[in-house]
Amino acid sequence: MLAPTLLTGASAMPARTLCLTYDDGPGATTGDGRGPRTLPLAEYLAGEGIRATFFMCGTHVAQLPGAPAQVRALGHLVGNHTWHHWHLPDVLAAGGDVVGELATTDALLDLPPGEPVLVRPPYGDWSPEVAAALNASPAVSTGRVGPVGWDIDADDWVLWQRRASPEEAARVLVDAVEVAGRGILLMHDSTADLPDVRDGNAAYETTTLLVPELRRRGYAFVGMDEVTLH
Repeated sequence: MLAPTLLTGASAMPARTLCLTYDDGPGATTGDGRGPRTLPLAEYLAGEGIRATFFMCGTHVAQLPGAPAQVRALGHLVGNHTWHHWHLPDVLAAGGDVVGELATTDALLDLPPGEPVLVRPPYGDWSPEVAAALNASPAVSTGRVGPVGWDIDADDWVLWQRRASPEEAARVLVDAVEVAGRGILLMHDSTADLPDVRDGNAAYETTTLLVPELRRRGYAFVGMDEVTLH
């Protein structure tokens, strides 16, 4: 069942403990330069022994149908970030199909039977009414965990929009982590609805700078399935 409000984890996590999450993928970019690189990012994190969670949009999975299985095979978790990346309360208020937003994406994520399905709403936009509408459908409420929010958000998408360097982005993220001291960190391995932001994505390059710096400062990393959400 899905909760009426966003779930976070910081207060139940030890100090200097982080859970890395990436939204809006999967994405792939050929050649050098900026752009989404979900699989290389997942490979890098796996090589560092870090289990991240990738909240994927159905429209993007449809373009890269092998991505969920590849990311899971590297030890990461894959979550549902809806099909269209729309504001779910607005969809519900307009009489739209909020159940379909999750169900159609579930089908492409191809998650193992019986495995809990993590759900993160686009923009963290949620309401008790959305929860009630989804919970009325066993197809998208049974075995679901969420809505998964976050504790730390440095608006990395704004950095991609203005083409900030990976070095600057890593500094911004480190500063945000140091203020919070622990929790679920929100980042984006692609962008669902703004092509210029997607084209400027540097999540892979930034993460390769971020991880060693956070470790140098004494941070440890845990998977979402090790976090007590509340």
